[in-house]
Amino acid sequence: MRKLVMYLNNGLHSLFFKRRDDLLKAQRENPFLIPIFIISYNQETYLKVLVLDLISKGYQHIIIVDNNSCYPPLLSYFDEIEGKKEITIFRLKENCGHMVVWKKRQLFKKYLQGYYAVTDPDVLPVKDCPKDFMASFLKELDQNWTVTKVGFSLKIDDLPDCFEQKENVIKWESNFWKRRVKGTENFKSDIDTTFALYRPLKSHFDYSKKKFFLKAIRMAPPYSVHHLPWYEDSKQLSEERQNFRATANGSSSWLVDKEGKLKNEYWKEIY
Repeated sequence: MRKLVMYLNNGLHSLFFKRRDDLLKAQRENPFLIPIFIISYNQETYLKVLVLDLISKGYQHIIIVDNNSCYPPLLSYFDEIEGKKEITIFRLKENCGHMVVWKKRQLFKKYLQGYYAVTDPDVLPVKDCPKDFMASFLKELDQNWTVTKVGFSLKIDDLPDCFEQKENVIKWESNFWKRRVKGTENFKSDIDTTFALYRPLKSHFDYSKKKFFLKAIRMAPPYSVHHLPWYEDSKQLSEERQNFRATANGSSSWLVDKEGKLKNEYWKEIY
């Protein structure tokens, strides 16, 4: 009986790795198939722009993980796009924060055993970003085994004066444009949940507790994104943005409250 159990386990083990190898091969041959997770909460306008951009570039596997949003226009948008061939929506019954992708076991089982990308909903690739940026991320990831992910750099040289955190953002983000990856124009710098491509996971665990989670490479321009809230007029926010400020939790890095003060405790300590 024991030999039979071992035989069956070995068979399942081999089947798992064959499926995994087949998946990785398919993703390498066509990086447009790599799933892109968008972490969503109460933001319709930015999410819609990002989704349209990704579809226009040819990406075929967009997965929106929604943290129990309550903003009616966003919920209407979900109803509108649900069923589109490129889009899958996971609607959660609680707000699991920005690390939600790694907290849900069902997502690991279905998607995280191959390459995958994760992004916040409020970034947008710059106009001259190549459509096949994922292929470039994959190549850089394969050449640098000491990092967990490869992603976009954040554009900071065109922020408007009407954005109340402009100076703080430039001061902080400038740190990530200093250390070059040897032989390239890219940068060794941390990435949280800004748009990046990740290595496959071998088992389910809370990635946020791992010291190497932030270790990353940010690609040099034109592989850059606009962080869209940095282009807002802080004194003339839309109804949507006011609602988001009022309802979002402190896991949003540069989010400020209605008095203009940073919500995230980490950033409060710095500034």
